[in-house]
Amino acid sequence: MTLPWGESATSLWLTNTGDRGLDVQAQVFNWQQRDGEEALTPTAEVGLSPPHVQIPPGQRQRLRLSLPLPLFVLPAQALTPTVAACVFAQPAPHTGLRLRNTGGGYAKVVDLAYQLPQSPPLPDTPAQMLMEDLPGYVLPGSFKHWQLDGTLQHFVGASLHAQINGQGQTWVLQPCADE
Repeated sequence: MTLPWGESATSLWLTNTGDRGLDVQAQVFNWQQRDGEEALTPTAEVGLSPPHVQIPPGQRQRLRLSLPLPLFVLPAQALTPTVAACVFAQPAPHTGLRLRNTGGGYAKVVDLAYQLPQSPPLPDTPAQMLMEDLPGYVLPGSFKHWQLDGTLQHFVGASLHAQINGQGQTWVLQPCADE
């Protein structure tokens, strides 16, 4: 969820599609990435109302989120992510994938896939899906790790494909510089 520049509040709708009432307690967290891992800490910097609701079957309830601290505040001039990809050794039979964002905007990562290098190259070789839909976000100045099945040598030289904020991006995987 993002909050456009100049906006001070947004709404989130919760719908009960079940046949019993729901008792919902909501809380706002500050989201950071530390050492490639997700870190959530409770925060009072975003207002949430109401924090506790009961939703009857077939009904919906609006939760209101408001500043002073937004979820993702978009600046007047858009900031873009700059994402680099590399792989690192992990205990067999796994390899670590690192996406690092050195840009100023967050990177929404969707549909990670790879293609192995081929000699000679074969036309129209399909990419192999690593993770479909939303594997995650990489916040500005942070990195995120994913575990891949296969050895480091299996992935070095492969092409990694992903959608970053809706735009296709491709990298040739190399070992991470700090490995």
